Amino acid sequence: MECADDRELLSQSLLAAVVNDLVRRGVRALEAFGYTAAVTEMSEAGRLPAELSPVVAVLGDCSVDECMLTSDFLEDVGFTVVAPHPYFPRLRLELDKGLGWKAEVEAALERLLENARIEVPIGAGLSSAGFGAKSTVPQ
Repeated sequence: MECADDRELLSQSLLAAVVNDLVRRGVRALEAFGYTAAVTEMSEAGRLPAELSPVVAVLGDCSVDECMLTSDFLEDVGFTVVAPHPYFPRLRLELDKGLGWKAEVEAALERLLENARIEVPIGAGLSSAGFGAKSTVPQ
């Protein structure tokens, strides 16, 4: 059986890999649902409120504490609560903070390149040799 520290270290490593990939792709934020200690206490006691039954049913054979991250863990790694809930709050991690001027310059350059249009006059680049010249191939 794994110890809690190993599970937390694995969670941190996986989350760091996801965040690195998303930053590289230009994603600005990551949102996740966490679960609170209240859910764990209720599920251990076997008394889930009726309003939580559909949520827990979606998880199927996977228990909340095995398939979700705690809201405390998410807050510890930098997420902030954007939609409070007593059992399953929604949290958000802003990924473009700290990218600073480099990201802003890159975004501005991208916008310039998207908006730039290279206008080429009609017929430019076509050789006049191909038009009106007589064929030298015997027919």
